[in-house]
Amino acid sequence: MSFVFTSSLQKCLPTLSSPDSSQNWEKIVADFITQSQNETVTLISRFDRNIEILEHQKNQALLLVSILEEAGGLTVRARNLMSTPEDIQKYAEKIKEFENWFDLTRSKFDKASADSAIDGINLMDGGRLETVLDAGGKNKLVTEGIALTCAALGIRPPDFSTLYSLQNARIDVMNALDIVITVKNTIAAHIINLTINRDFALQAIELVKISYAKLGTTNAENEMSALLKLGDMGESMFGGEKMAETAQQDLLNSFKSSPNMEDI
Repeated sequence: MSFVFTSSLQKCLPTLSSPDSSQNWEKIVADFITQSQNETVTLISRFDRNIEILEHQKNQALLLVSILEEAGGLTVRARNLMSTPEDIQKYAEKIKEFENWFDLTRSKFDKASADSAIDGINLMDGGRLETVLDAGGKNKLVTEGIALTCAALGIRPPDFSTLYSLQNARIDVMNALDIVITVKNTIAAHIINLTINRDFALQAIELVKISYAKLGTTNAENEMSALLKLGDMGESMFGGEKMAETAQQDLLNSFKSSPNMEDI
């Protein structure tokens, strides 16, 4: 993503080559600064909203991890009572109790997954979140969710009657944990990505404010320098797009070589 020149700036750029261009300079720069600020504020608002959504989804993923760990702990407790056939007989009632708790944990897991939605987004149920990264909507960060239910993850109804069937339950839980942790880590990485984009956008806003404050109080060279710095920040921050059409870029390059416009 990059900061792109707005239609108002595109209309005004040709007038910079006219004899009275110095009279239009402040208005042109002011229009561009205002539009850039408005677009950047919109981006920041979008980043903040989606970071909040992703933070909620990450917390829900952590909740699912804790539920799976609880289920895994039940398999360990049952296994500790099944060292010998005699122990299996002796502790049959307690083992059955652990089996029932495991089944309740499966239900708790499914409910937590279903209740993970925020603003209509539930990555724990196969939802997706798109974050537009630029004013033109050309670049997006897509966070894909998957269905995190016992059925989808292959966590079968428990059978703690033998060590073999108990081990199957433990394997189911471990496999599910790997998947849920991967989802959680992906969400966390996307939060970092959006936070970095937001922080750069906040820096751009500060530069816009400085540029606007200097408008009319300094010479065109300093104003153009601030404007070009703003554009360069957008390019380095988001990359990919050209800031202007070829003709506009040539005109901007001429500003760099002749910032007071005496040669334009």
